[in-house]
Amino acid sequence: MSKLSQVIEQIQRANITLWLEGEKLKFRAPKGALNAELKSAIGEVKPALIEHLKRKQTIYPHKSDELAPLSFSQQRLWIIEQLEDNSTAYNIPYALGLKGELNISALRRSLNTLIKRHAALRTRIIVEGETPKQQVLDAFDLDIKAQTITEEQLQTTAEAELHTPFDLKNDALIRVRLLSITPKYHVLLITLHHIISDGWSMGVLIRELAMLYTANTLEASNTPAALPALPIQFTDYAWWQKQQMDKQTKHHNMTKLYGYLTLR
Repeated sequence: MSKLSQVIEQIQRANITLWLEGEKLKFRAPKGALNAELKSAIGEVKPALIEHLKRKQTIYPHKSDELAPLSFSQQRLWIIEQLEDNSTAYNIPYALGLKGELNISALRRSLNTLIKRHAALRTRIIVEGETPKQQVLDAFDLDIKAQTITEEQLQTTAEAELHTPFDLKNDALIRVRLLSITPKYHVLLITLHHIISDGWSMGVLIRELAMLYTANTLEASNTPAALPALPIQFTDYAWWQKQQMDKQTKHHNMTKLYGYLTLR
């Protein structure tokens, strides 16, 4: 048996779940399960383990009428939100300076296309029984209107937006404000809650917004830019994580049962 296979077997016996977020190796383990010896063993085979997970971690669209579970990282954030009422610590802000003539209608169409495209932007967190779930809303339109302010007011306006809390169970977890400093200088404020986004996904959002806006402002264009269809949504990833956890739990229970029967 290879060193990698031995480590994977140890991980399974300890009821530890491993997964990748980008290139980062993440884990979920019972208290005390990930001891120093196992950490060291994982470190020795980490590159091979990451490649193994990449091959194994194929995620497909999940067909279900049930509300999606929260991912592990979402569960952690949801618990923190319950402990810290009206917290804004996990608001993710982005301020985009727009210079030149602004086509507000094209900007509005572009943003609404993104909301339709990304289910995460239409997700709120509700409690079903005692369990938090992801509820994906139908596509909705943002009504973007320019708010005229002075350049001196920009900093305080942006800070006020950043420090406005989200209500996870009732709000759309994206807010957009368009600030007009002069007729040829605008600032677009986008605020997301970390439970539906991170720095990487914010970068994707801004890149796609730029592509859509460019297409929507072309005189010959009557339709939004043709972005490649998304193979999966974040809810599919959350379902996949849950299935992996269920498999690990089943394996752990079967291992305990086998040990009990052997001892008998």
